[in-house]
Amino acid sequence: MNNVFEPKRFGNYLLHDLKNAKDNYLYSFIITAGLPVLTFILVEILGMIFNKNHGFVEYPLAVQIVSVIAAVTSAMIVFPIKQYGQITDKRYGSSWVMLPASGFEKWLSLIIMTCVVLPVCLFTVYLGLDWLMSVVAPGLYPKSLASYETVNEIQNAFNGEDVSFNAMSLGWLSWVENILTFTLGAVFFKKSKFPKTLLCVMAFGIILSFIAMACIGTGHIGTDNVEELFKEFSNGDPETAVRRFKALVHIIACAYVAVLAGGIYVRITSIKH
Repeated sequence: MNNVFEPKRFGNYLLHDLKNAKDNYLYSFIITAGLPVLTFILVEILGMIFNKNHGFVEYPLAVQIVSVIAAVTSAMIVFPIKQYGQITDKRYGSSWVMLPASGFEKWLSLIIMTCVVLPVCLFTVYLGLDWLMSVVAPGLYPKSLASYETVNEIQNAFNGEDVSFNAMSLGWLSWVENILTFTLGAVFFKKSKFPKTLLCVMAFGIILSFIAMACIGTGHIGTDNVEELFKEFSNGDPETAVRRFKALVHIIACAYVAVLAGGIYVRITSIKH
């Protein structure tokens, strides 16, 4: 039997991970994915209370946008803690270490759960309910976020005159970056997982800002340097500059994801209780 990866053994562990997700996160998932319905009901109840005519009120577009942001943010923070945060607990973690699966298989299952299964399930249910609300209450609920017009509007927002990005791939990459950040915090810290992770992210951002300011302040990066660097980067061709800029953005994002995934792998394969 292969000690690193064996398909049947991995399949059994992935099913175990899915069952754990159902037990640990199902109720939170229902609330998170059901926000289109819950917020609509809340808005209508408040409308009936405060509206002088005591009639139905139009569901604000701002609430629809805040709702999807809240759902995504909540899922990225809560799921890793509920699903994998317990492995740092001595009692649960000891049982988890003894499960019949290699460290690589446990890590691969974690990546699949956080980067594929959760976003697919969340957005399928959320957008499905969002679309259903727009059909059931067309005069009150705005256009569904999954409608053709809305998808086009979102994509057009990423289409500039010179630079354009695929909104869907950029959104998924952003999801992966963020959820792996909080997953690393969940498996690394024993207590106060979210606050400590957030503080680390803030500290990392501050350090990068100081480094950038130091480079500018010492003259290592100046107007002349930037112009010279841009000429070399673009090779005198604006289209080349755009193409290389997009490639650079994806390389940096992928490198960040690789570091996070590597950190998670090292952590879960080195846990001992």
